[in-house]
Amino acid sequence: MASRGRGARQKGFQFERDVAKAFTNTTGIEFKRGLGQTRGGGADVPDVLPEDDALSARIHIECKRQKVCSIKGAMKQAEEDIGSDPKLPIVVTKDDRKDALVTMKLDDFLPMFNAWLQAQEREQ
Repeated sequence: MASRGRGARQKGFQFERDVAKAFTNTTGIEFKRGLGQTRGGGADVPDVLPEDDALSARIHIECKRQKVCSIKGAMKQAEEDIGSDPKLPIVVTKDDRKDALVTMKLDDFLPMFNAWLQAQEREQ
């Protein structure tokens, strides 16, 4: 059980790698772990980021893997990391033995949901 210390950090790092791989496999765009938060202590570096610079300038992915995640706390951290940048905060959380969840602000989600609906209509 990795609830504290090195084991908890390793669990978090592995989750970040898993999330990056899932984004890469789904989009075809290379995603990687944002190593800056450990090397330089830079809070503005997302946990997962795309290798595409244009996309990287538009999104901020925060990942949390804990026994019980604080979704609101993770969103607050993502928003603080972004500051005044016009980036889309995306939070991916996973509680132990549960499915991973994605959290976004409603105002950010609705345009994507609308685009998805329109794509569904075109396919019919």
